[in-house]
Amino acid sequence: MKSIKNDFVNRIKRYRLRASNATFGWIFIQIIKRIIFLFCFLILLPLTLILHSLGFRRLNVKTSKIGHLAAEVDCFLKLFHMGHVDKNKKYFISCNYKKISNKKLLQIWSKSIYINTNFFINLVLDYMTFGPFMKYDVTDYVLSTAKSSMYYQVNIDWAKRPSIASLDYETIKSGNSVLKKLGIPEGSWYVCVHARENDESFADNEVHHYRNCSIDTFVDAIGEIKKRGGYCLMMGSRKLKINYNIDGLINYSSSEFANDELDIFLCATCKFFLGNTSGLFLASSIFHVPVIQTNTIPLTGLPFRIGDFAIFKELYDENSRELTYKEILKSDIVDFRYSSIYDKYKLIIKDNNSVDIQNVVIEMLEFLDGKNIFTDEYFILLNKFKSMIKTNHYCYNFETYISPKFLKNKSYLLS
Repeated sequence: MKSIKNDFVNRIKRYRLRASNATFGWIFIQIIKRIIFLFCFLILLPLTLILHSLGFRRLNVKTSKIGHLAAEVDCFLKLFHMGHVDKNKKYFISCNYKKISNKKLLQIWSKSIYINTNFFINLVLDYMTFGPFMKYDVTDYVLSTAKSSMYYQVNIDWAKRPSIASLDYETIKSGNSVLKKLGIPEGSWYVCVHARENDESFADNEVHHYRNCSIDTFVDAIGEIKKRGGYCLMMGSRKLKINYNIDGLINYSSSEFANDELDIFLCATCKFFLGNTSGLFLASSIFHVPVIQTNTIPLTGLPFRIGDFAIFKELYDENSRELTYKEILKSDIVDFRYSSIYDKYKLIIKDNNSVDIQNVVIEMLEFLDGKNIFTDEYFILLNKFKSMIKTNHYCYNFETYISPKFLKNKSYLLS
């Protein structure tokens, strides 16, 4: 009964938040859609209850979003292997194959959990799991609202165990072959780069453009990587075929070689992933590849693993006064996840500049080289920030590093 109650509460929260930032047309379509689903759910309810009693549980993974497909399945499998999930149940994923965010990643997960991609079976399962039965809720893994994400603690508990996700021999062989064609010599190291710009899906951009940033602010960081002997590969949407004229940046996403398999190969084998809050970085995290998350917003939306680094966007009120971290964490602003809400409260968002991004890249490179980049002063500042994080905050129990230089420069916001 507890899981049923949680599912209902989480669903109401998501609908309320989404509806508050949607057009009347969208709301009307959703109401009609849910009436149809409710009707079909009631017709199929007897069969649903039988399968529910037999232990069948469908994970409600958002397979159309790569961040969710990566993190939600990874979190579940880690919980399963650590004994925190009832192993007597029959868990599975069902999805529309045409809407899968990355088919290679789905194939990787299929080694560990049964996945249905049949369109008609998936449609019937959508109706059957419209209610609370025959469903295993993974919402709190990475999409929790007004409470902590489970994924932080799961990664802490998993500790130094190897990643569950792995690449097969053929993918590695094919990936190494393409690297040469992209101009990366054998044995060289490279970094995946991603900036969430306005060229992502229009519908999502209308809702989440507050998370966007410009690749132009990454230029100095890319130059730093090139200077140290590394290569940078531009990741992201393959639909728009944008070629960036940036020295040291290989336009992989617009190249003839870009595909689902190579996306995952690069994310899994890069030295680290340089990105932002767009979910693609999680395709690296599941392989335990370090992540730099620039332009972090909301403030508690930090990356999930020990060894990841982050820097925050700046927030100003309508009078151009910068908001302190304490102000943000003690207000509803900490859970703002829609652009229209920032607009409603007349909040001004400022992206990270090129110096901040270059600095955190240097810190990551030195950290990976085994250098001690942390001082006593840094840990005092970090612990001061952590002391403001409460159990209801998204990143409670986080072990991510906030860039030392960034935190020192922004120490006045800790007051």
